Amino acid sequence: MKNKRTCPGCKVSKHIMEFAKDRSSKNGLQVYCRVCTAKKHKRHRDAHPEKYKSTITKVRKYANAQEANRERMLKNKYNINTQIYEDMLFGQSFKCAICNNDFENRKKVKIDHCHNSNKVRGLLCNGCNLALGHVKDNVEILSRMITYLS
Repeated sequence: MKNKRTCPGCKVSKHIMEFAKDRSSKNGLQVYCRVCTAKKHKRHRDAHPEKYKSTITKVRKYANAQEANRERMLKNKYNINTQIYEDMLFGQSFKCAICNNDFENRKKVKIDHCHNSNKVRGLLCNGCNLALGHVKDNVEILSRMITYLS
């Protein structure tokens, strides 16, 4: 399948979203999956701690702040946590709930929710999210659009 590749580190076939981007590579993805890359970097940091002492505190603070901000946004805006979001992403096989297209990357995933009840309905691509927004989630308008297209 074109949306899967095997990581040479763990030798597991994974979805392409499990690989970070790499502009310099032929296919635009890193060779190793995110998990193996993290392990490789950790081994290097552990072997050369003197190189990382000065910047490691700043990086950790920044990463922790980003994670906390994301967690806070998910909780305040959608009343979910990161684990629920990840479960939804895996449950939808990294695909839009409407058009079934693969998500290109995690930044392009939109959380669809009912604006009245604030209940999360699913994860959408930007195009489908905009389409629902333009019709204001009105089923009658969507029905007339389907009739018009037919």
